[in-house]
Amino acid sequence: DYFSSNFGPSHHIEKLVITAPNESSYIFLPVGIPYANWTFGPVMQMEVLREVFWLQNNLTEMKVPYVDEEGKHRVITLQDVCFKPQSPTNNNCSILSLLNYFQNIYDRLLNTTHDPFGEVIYNASFHIHFCVRYPSYPGGELN
Repeated sequence: DYFSSNFGPSHHIEKLVITAPNESSYIFLPVGIPYANWTFGPVMQMEVLREVFWLQNNLTEMKVPYVDEEGKHRVITLQDVCFKPQSPTNNNCSILSLLNYFQNIYDRLLNTTHDPFGEVIYNASFHIHFCVRYPSYPGGELN
């Protein structure tokens, strides 16, 4: 209260740090890109990304019962307490997540393309690498 009344409202950013139970990294060898071998850490493994997706989805959809000062029963959601930097034009919460590269859509995370011989030529690892390397590229396989 003292800080807000003297310095204006502040935004308290909450963080959730995800670690992977398996600490080994893996190498992705993209087909058709000579001499490319990209090393990804354990948090980039598909099993971990799937779990992070479900955890993030559950957190964003959570509903918490609450009794206010007047004794009224309410339900609080993330939308009630999150930071919305583009409000009032855009009232979406600011969530910084690796899953944003997939527009937080589960099927896009799972999207995999194989060549005629069964080799993976496009998957989540390739997509993340591409997005990080070319952040302003307007298109992409998952659009």
